[in-house]
Amino acid sequence: MLGTRFNINTCRGECTYTTLLEGSIRISAAGQELFLSPDMEAAVSSKGITTRPVHADRIASWREGLFVLEHRTLEAVMADLAGWYNFTVEYEDEQLKQVSFRGAVPRADHLTEVLDILSLTGEVNFSIRHDKIIVKR
Repeated sequence: MLGTRFNINTCRGECTYTTLLEGSIRISAAGQELFLSPDMEAAVSSKGITTRPVHADRIASWREGLFVLEHRTLEAVMADLAGWYNFTVEYEDEQLKQVSFRGAVPRADHLTEVLDILSLTGEVNFSIRHDKIIVKR
């Protein structure tokens, strides 16, 4: 069975991620070819294909209108938000990138509402300057 349920995400032209939820799919790029099994993700870039195990349901959570934050770093969360809301991110302290989160946030929420929810952790605060979010303690 090929290609039953999968998710594809492109990261600003740098890399394409294919995550398999059910069935199997074949990935071909840069002279490589492989099959994915459920809960595996392939990253295809100019360097070739890499794979890793994932929680596919979390990655495909956008279908339910959510950003799932479960065990994700602030850097990964902000990258997703930046793609969705179209902004750039600046960190006052590089260590803030490693703060981890749990939970979920509705994608339909306004950006300021999402940042307010993240601020409730007490570990980060945000300021907005034009199309840039500055992350601070």
